[in-house]
Amino acid sequence: VEACHERDIKVCFDLVINHVGWTNEQFQDTIAETGETPSTVGQFPTVEKWNSDSPYFDWFDRQEGATDTDAAPAAAYFFGTRLQPNLNYGNMAVREHILAAAEFWAERVDAFRCDIAWGVPHSFWKELRRRVLAIDPEFMFLDETIPRQPSFAESEFDAHFDTTGFMQASHAVARGERPTGDLVRAIEQRFIDGFPTFTRLLNTTENHDERRLYYEARAEGARKVPAEAQRAAMAAGFALPGVPFILYGQERLIGEYGTPRESVYEGQDIRDDDIKNDPYKRAFMNWEEYPEDHLQFYKRLIDTYHELDVLGPSADIASAPHRGANPDDVLVFGRENDDDAVVVVINFHEDPCTVDLRNAVDSVNRFTGEDCAVEGPAHATRVEVDTLGIFETPGVLGKSHRP
Repeated sequence: VEACHERDIKVCFDLVINHVGWTNEQFQDTIAETGETPSTVGQFPTVEKWNSDSPYFDWFDRQEGATDTDAAPAAAYFFGTRLQPNLNYGNMAVREHILAAAEFWAERVDAFRCDIAWGVPHSFWKELRRRVLAIDPEFMFLDETIPRQPSFAESEFDAHFDTTGFMQASHAVARGERPTGDLVRAIEQRFIDGFPTFTRLLNTTENHDERRLYYEARAEGARKVPAEAQRAAMAAGFALPGVPFILYGQERLIGEYGTPRESVYEGQDIRDDDIKNDPYKRAFMNWEEYPEDHLQFYKRLIDTYHELDVLGPSADIASAPHRGANPDDVLVFGRENDDDAVVVVINFHEDPCTVDLRNAVDSVNRFTGEDCAVEGPAHATRVEVDTLGIFETPGVLGKSHRP
């Protein structure tokens, strides 16, 4: 952490407080008797009897009855993951224990990414936020709720993942299964769902718990050049309202050049869901071998985002008049703030696209620095775009709003 801070890098700590692991000492203290140890690696024995005299017995959320594996009152779990029992926030000792841990880390890191945030009561998040901000008023809170929930923006979190919205839409578009306009609709749905304009949602196209977009596009998609679709999806994440997010390896096309994970269970043909569904989901980083043009695209995308305030999350999104764009492959929209306006063209197809824009639109692409004008009608500006085009305009003219 200190080395990061010396290099002006902020550190976001993964705060997992909804649950613990099966081997957690406090949880183990609540177990009085277990059945035989399973022969299958990675499984734990049944619980025949609980130690209700343990001072930690009430630290864990309980079900009323028994389960197929555990005696009553069996521990409660999220998504049925028996290996990760939920904590009980009705217990004051649990709350104080977690608050102390959060305060410890708040003095050392700069943000919390809060795993399974929806499993922890709103009242606790509000209390934790108050305590942490008293230590560091600039501290950031990022929630993981599936699906996203606007209620977590109320004095709890500054930013939110959007797994079931923008991420799922970007994967479907990259596979060639949904029109590109669904990306804009995913952004607008945030406003419809009730997220306030002061909060921020992440335009993630990948995260460590989900399959990689490139892997899906290559294994299951209809597009001929999956890497082009991956770059286009990332361009949408940067150019649409929201907060851009790059998962490690996307910039080096890890799904093609990285080292996939393998089972840790030697001698047994067992592969966990991560490996079975996508061996590159948490692959080892390919530092040496990668396509240079792909990496340069990402670097240029980051530089352009920092240069153009009109791409920031507080700028409006607007429809931009255009013709000639295939809605299955090409997305066209406008961004504008008090000072600037641009028309953005994003192309998911492997071949360059041509789009007719209003003749007031400048044909110089702010992303590449090149003049993209090609021969077209006198009343329009016809541009040719490989993956991303950002064109200045006096005004977008389409309906504008801030999602």
